[in-house]
Amino acid sequence: MHQPPLAVLQSWFLHALGSGLPLQEFAPQQLILPEGEEVERLSIYSRAYVLRLQECLEADYPLTAALMGPELFSFFCGRYIRQSPSRSPSLYDFGEGFADFLQRTQPQNAPQPDPALAFPVALARLERGLHRVMRAPGLEPSSQTAAGLINETAASAAGFEPDITPFGALSGLLRRPEDWEVTPCLQLMESPFPLRAYWIAARQMQLSDPDAIPCPPLPAPEPSCIALTRQHYRVQVLELERWQYLYLQALSANKGQELSLQDLSEQHSAAELEAEIAVWSATAAAQALIMPRVA
Repeated sequence: MHQPPLAVLQSWFLHALGSGLPLQEFAPQQLILPEGEEVERLSIYSRAYVLRLQECLEADYPLTAALMGPELFSFFCGRYIRQSPSRSPSLYDFGEGFADFLQRTQPQNAPQPDPALAFPVALARLERGLHRVMRAPGLEPSSQTAAGLINETAASAAGFEPDITPFGALSGLLRRPEDWEVTPCLQLMESPFPLRAYWIAARQMQLSDPDAIPCPPLPAPEPSCIALTRQHYRVQVLELERWQYLYLQALSANKGQELSLQDLSEQHSAAELEAEIAVWSATAAAQALIMPRVA
């Protein structure tokens, strides 16, 4: 009996598991009989496979799942699994595109986004950003050395431990805006919703009742800029002013060249913004947003 090549068989098997269509439509006659026990067995395996991937999405997006409710979240999970089958050995990578998938399901011709539909997308982006921060190299010396970025001797000398003493604040005043760089775990987000306030409310609900499903009321639209970072292995969500967000964004793309500060704020001149950055930089370093640039 002729068998298809292994690559073809593997592709068929993955499609059969995640497509959601009857397995008879994919069953090669020489491998699985349409009415045989094999179809039933493979269907059981397929359901278990889809449920396992859905559990991964629920673990990665608990706030989004609570907000949408189990039935609606399960519906979108099923569609995501069929359209974006797992391609990586790591289940962490599977949920990477879930927020973009939710965005693609939004009405395309609506004059204004419906907050009830748009907020779950923003919340999913926040939750994915938090996961990136937790897994990225941080300011902790062990994290930096494990990633091969620095050796332990150089960690302190390079300024990875923020200096929040008065001397540290003074050193910030003496540095140019481009003498800083963003920390390796920093994630920046701009959203039409107050994500930090929602995240704090959800955490407070969970702390007061660990068994409760944290689902604060849907917030009214309110533009916000936030930074996600990690300090001493604890993830933080920090509110930013618009110019602070744009400055950090410029730093993340900058390679040590002089920054064009006049493009960062319409309310501040370049000289005013340079002074604001000099004063704020010590606080930003203490919050694990920036660190001295290493030559």
